[in-house]
Amino acid sequence: MNRRTVPDAFLDLGILMETRSMPVQGVIAGIITPFTAKGSVAWEQLQAETELLSRSLVDGLCVGSFMSETEGATPDEMFRLCKAVSGQAKKPAVAMISPDSQQEASELVQAVDTGGAKAVIVAQPHYLCQPSLKGLVGMFAALREETRLPLVLSNCQRTAMITVEIMRHLVKEKVIDGILVGGDGAHVMVDLLCLHLDVPVFSGIEDLHYVGLLMGAQGVISDLAAIFPGEVAAMYRAHCDGKHDDARSHHERLVRLWRALEHPSEQRARVRSALITRGRNVGRPRSPYNVDEAGFIAEVRSALEREGSVS
Repeated sequence: MNRRTVPDAFLDLGILMETRSMPVQGVIAGIITPFTAKGSVAWEQLQAETELLSRSLVDGLCVGSFMSETEGATPDEMFRLCKAVSGQAKKPAVAMISPDSQQEASELVQAVDTGGAKAVIVAQPHYLCQPSLKGLVGMFAALREETRLPLVLSNCQRTAMITVEIMRHLVKEKVIDGILVGGDGAHVMVDLLCLHLDVPVFSGIEDLHYVGLLMGAQGVISDLAAIFPGEVAAMYRAHCDGKHDDARSHHERLVRLWRALEHPSEQRARVRSALITRGRNVGRPRSPYNVDEAGFIAEVRSALEREGSVS
C-alpha cells in the first residue's frame, strides 16, 4: 500500500484496529526548546534541560509541546530534536506534532518515530477550516499503517476544538489510542470523561490539571511541569495517594504561578523568563514572540519569589 493512500475500508467508519497502550501516564513535561541568540536550537542546553527533567519526579517528556516553538518545524528538525531528547532521557519521550495535511503528518510521524519517540500526539489539521469526521478517521487510519507507535489526538486549538462526538467516533473506530484536551476545552474534558472511553485522557489545561485528575484524567501534559516539575509531580502523587488537601494546595500554588505566565501575546516570553529566573538558560523566544521583557520580568520574578520558586 502506498503510505499516503487511504484504503476504501478506512472510509466506511467500520474498521477494527487494535488499541495500542501508551508507554507513559502521569505527568509528562513539555520540553521548552532552548534557543541561541540567533534563534537556532541550543543543543547543549537542550541536553541540560533533558537531564534536569529526567532527574525530576515527572513520568515522561514531550518534544513539541505547546510552548516548545516547534510549529512549522521540518521533519528533519523534529527528528533531530527527538533523537537528542530520547537518546539522553532516562524516561519515555513522546512527540507532539501539528500538521496542516495528512502528507505533512505522515512525514512528521515517520521523523519522530525514527528519532526515538515512544508515542505521537497529533493535532488535527485546522488551517482555515477543520476536516470532516471521515477525513480525520482516514488520516489517523493511514498514520496507523505507517507506525506502530500509539497515536494520541491533540485537541488543543482554542479556535478549532474537536467535538466530543467526533472524539467518541475516533475512539470507537480504534484509530486513536488516547486524547489530550487543552485550549478552551474545560467543558469538552468534562463531557469526554463522563463517557468513560477505553483510552487514556490527558489534561492540557494548565490551571485545571487537578480538576481533570479528579474527573478521571490519567495524566497531564504540561509546560508548567517543565518549569516546576517537582510541584506538578507532587500534586499528581498526592492525588494518587488520596491526599487531596495536599493535592489542592499544590494545585492552588500552580494556579498562582500560571497567572503570572498566562498572557495572550507574552506567554512564550514569560515562560522562558520564569525558566531563566530559575537558573535555566533557555534563551528568548523566536521572532515575532521575542517581546521586550522589561514590562513583565519583574512581575514574573516576584510571582516566583512569593511561591519560593526561585533557584
